[in-house]
Amino acid sequence: MEFNQEIVTLFHPDINAAQRWFFSILSVVILGTIIVAFVTDQLLLLGLPALLLVLFIGIVDFAKLYFLLYASIPLSIALELGGGFSTDIPSEPLMIGLSGISTLYLLTNRSPGFSAFIRHPISILLFLHIGWTLIATINSSYPWISWKFFLAKMWYILPFYILTGILIRRNKDIYKIIEYVLVPLVILVGIILFRHAGEGFSFKSVNFVMGPWFINHVMYAAILVTLFPIVFACFRNQGLQLSQKDWPALVRISILLLFLAGILHSYTRAAMVALAIAIVSYYIIRNRWITQSIVFAIVAILIGFNYLTNNNQYLQYAPEYTKAISHQKFDRLLEATTQGEDVSTMERAHRWIAGIRMAIDKPISGFGPGCFYSAYKPYTVRSFQTYVSNNPEKSGIHNYFLMVFVEQGIPGGIIFLIFSITLLIYGQRIYHQSRNPQDRVIVMGLILSIISIDALLLINDLIETDKVGAFYFTFAAIMVIMDNRLRFQSSN
Repeated sequence: MEFNQEIVTLFHPDINAAQRWFFSILSVVILGTIIVAFVTDQLLLLGLPALLLVLFIGIVDFAKLYFLLYASIPLSIALELGGGFSTDIPSEPLMIGLSGISTLYLLTNRSPGFSAFIRHPISILLFLHIGWTLIATINSSYPWISWKFFLAKMWYILPFYILTGILIRRNKDIYKIIEYVLVPLVILVGIILFRHAGEGFSFKSVNFVMGPWFINHVMYAAILVTLFPIVFACFRNQGLQLSQKDWPALVRISILLLFLAGILHSYTRAAMVALAIAIVSYYIIRNRWITQSIVFAIVAILIGFNYLTNNNQYLQYAPEYTKAISHQKFDRLLEATTQGEDVSTMERAHRWIAGIRMAIDKPISGFGPGCFYSAYKPYTVRSFQTYVSNNPEKSGIHNYFLMVFVEQGIPGGIIFLIFSITLLIYGQRIYHQSRNPQDRVIVMGLILSIISIDALLLINDLIETDKVGAFYFTFAAIMVIMDNRLRFQSSN
């Protein structure tokens, strides 16, 4: 198995002549478009040269486009297009384009290293998950919604999982991904903290200061807590390079402190809990306790579920409608959460109860991917309603694992759960079997980042968002690459 990095193009034959012709034609088109744009005063035409230039880069060396995608993620802005469509600019067009490129590459290229990547148990489980998602889509109660969801999911899998398997080989490549996303993200965190300071770091203004790059404080905190462990790992290895030199220690420490300040002032409970779980998980992995911890967590969930459903015991925890409200101060929000008087917490309970009833009602293929909102209202329990239960923003169930059970049935939920657990078990094994200290640090960072995402998924739906889902599939792919590299080294 060969792990040397090479320049990747769509076409393996000698394409120098084709490149020169394409570049010549491209230059003429770009020049002509600029002239026409200014003569006709149609300045929107100026977007065409940028599109053609991206297309040229994608054909000649799509690795550059791949890394550019990561730089675009922090900067992407959500846009509503109308008719039930929305997109993230510029990340989603790049994802769609790279999905097409990766498909062409799969059809025209083969390599032993990538074949091993595809045959890895983690890859097989991911493909089973995609396969069952397709089955659930075909049997969906709302086919149009589910097909849109399925296509959107594919342009997460193809660029972030498949292209990562094609392009990433060395630790230096991993550092490059993190560097591309880190530079714009650090700038944005600095801007947001500066704007927030102007508002006195008030809880009330937290969503306002994050626009337009983050739709809310949860998304902002999620990307910070997702990347914190792997950034810490790369800094510990001093792997990131700026102008061919390691980032100075003061810069590395300052960035980590900036991340922590961003998480703290996001006032996002889930992110703070996820970071705490990641810290505890470090010691769990060091002591090889990941399997026992997973079993304990599953047993605890099953016991809690049995207790709450026995004789409808969960009804005893229904909120008082007039007391479950939003809070304008973070300390009061924490207090209200423990007392069942925070509207966001109780609204989650309202939807989770509906979700459990839905999963029981359609246990095989579920209601269809992306269809929770369209189907959940008849399954809600009136005593758990809050004043936001009319759900004008059309948000989801706020628990990704439960959402998969609802939308893809029990088989789909079990497949995704096994995939998530397998990632962690393999990660612990790779960590302890690696003899290269640098590899061990990277693998630990990957595992803790994935655990942080898993923790966020317990109370949010974030896999199909570029700010989080991109890294979930990227880190899963890198985990497979690290495992295959370990096997290759062990066999030689």
